[in-house]
Amino acid sequence: MPDTYMGPADILHAGISTPVTARLSADRSRPGTWEGEIRSPDTDLRHIALTGMNRIRLPDGSTAEFTTTDAGPHDRPDTLQIKGTGPAPF
Repeated sequence: MPDTYMGPADILHAGISTPVTARLSADRSRPGTWEGEIRSPDTDLRHIALTGMNRIRLPDGSTAEFTTTDAGPHDRPDTLQIKGTGPAPF
């Protein structure tokens, strides 16, 4: 299993699918956790930070739950830092 994933993904939240670019990495110091960044230059992602638990879906169909690491005001509304628990989707 790779330690990282970088590429397209969809964020599934509140019945909506938002396409993003994801940079994800497994946290080998804490098995079963992973973290990363999602970005969408054409979309304000702050609403995702406010909805609590979300799911990310990679092109192969694998999914995982995540939360944002900061749900407050963002300097860049097109970018969010995320943290997942459970098996990494990559």
